[in-house]
Amino acid sequence: MHPKISALKTAINKLHDAILNKGLPEQSFTDSLGWNTIAISPDNILNFIYNITEKLDGYEIDTIPSSLDDVIDVLIERVKQQTQLVDTYLALDPSRITPIVTSTFILIQLINNELDTSLFSWSSINSNKLAPKNIKTRLRALNSRLDALEGDCSDINEKVTTINSAYETAESLPAVIQDLNDAKNKLTSTINETRDEINKYKNEISEIKAFIGAKKSESISMHDNIKSLLEKTNAYAQSASSLVEQCDDALQITTTQGLAAGFDQKATELRKSIWVWIVGLLIALSVGLIIGSARVTEFSAALKDNLTAGQAILHTIISIFSIGGPLWLAWISTQQINHRFKLSEDYSYKATVAKAFTGFRKISEDFNQETSERLFNSTLDRLDEMPLRLLSGKDYNSPWHEFIDSDAFKKAIDMVPALAKEAGRFAENTKLNKKIPVPKSDEKPVKAKQEEKTTAEAE
Repeated sequence: MHPKISALKTAINKLHDAILNKGLPEQSFTDSLGWNTIAISPDNILNFIYNITEKLDGYEIDTIPSSLDDVIDVLIERVKQQTQLVDTYLALDPSRITPIVTSTFILIQLINNELDTSLFSWSSINSNKLAPKNIKTRLRALNSRLDALEGDCSDINEKVTTINSAYETAESLPAVIQDLNDAKNKLTSTINETRDEINKYKNEISEIKAFIGAKKSESISMHDNIKSLLEKTNAYAQSASSLVEQCDDALQITTTQGLAAGFDQKATELRKSIWVWIVGLLIALSVGLIIGSARVTEFSAALKDNLTAGQAILHTIISIFSIGGPLWLAWISTQQINHRFKLSEDYSYKATVAKAFTGFRKISEDFNQETSERLFNSTLDRLDEMPLRLLSGKDYNSPWHEFIDSDAFKKAIDMVPALAKEAGRFAENTKLNKKIPVPKSDEKPVKAKQEEKTTAEAE
């Protein structure tokens, strides 16, 4: 097929697809829009265009007439313009249907006339050998026979002249009448035989025409069957595509729901465990409060007596160790509550993102591809974040460890020399650096007084 014929066919197929994709109703425009429109249906237009493409498929010669070379370029450009008009303006509206359909029919009829005149005329069919081989062979044989008959019949005029001459001679020469009659009878027999041969050839030509008509009917029937099968195939393909899309949607929904359910379950477990640590915190604070109150009472009673530095330090150490355990448990509970709350909020947020992804994805399809990619990348970034990033800080074994590692304590260490110097100056000004007075000999030692107090309490 010539490249320009192929390009023209491609342009016509695009016009066919543009009309088909408009989804016009199968009934005629007069039935669907009213009397003031064209009394044809979209199928009539599509079949008209389809017949043109079928005609182009039948032209298998690699050359075209030079006069048609520039005409095809113009026709391709006109078809592209008409396709653009159909894509832009064709709609189920009387003001649009009538002019667009009319212009389409005129353009297709113009193409058909050009093809019939330049490619499918009898002279073109003969010169390009487009007729079927068996028909050409049969016609060639018939043509040879007709030429032979013309050669045989070319002597009829001479024979008639001879008969006339013989007839004239017979009037004067009755002796030759019998010979002339014999010649006449022979000529009549020859004419009858020739007539019979001609009638026989006419019958054969009629049979050939009938054979061609039958094959044409079979071709039309096969074309209709192929078209019906093609429509069924397209319907099956559309159904399969719809099922694939539904399966993809179901898979995406199942995946997002599974992720959301997993994140929700983890967030629920963390929220429940928070209450356990809250109870532990309340218990630790209550125990610390009870022990602290008891130690404050005992320490206050001890301060009423004169205590040595060692006794004061001992009481302080006992108090610290008494409330150290509950405070340590309270510190651990606070740390666990903080960590679990962060993790719970992180899992809840991821569950919300997973639940909303499917809905947002369908909405993003109304926009461009960049919006869909941005939504997917954003969702993937949220789901890809590790929960342990919230616990990426240092792990401390005790509150004292955390206190020592704090910035405030480090700053205090850096300020120790200045603090020591200021404390020494304050002690000198207020005379706090004097020696502690020694008790008199008649005063009882502190240890003896403490033993007497213990004995009195026991009694």
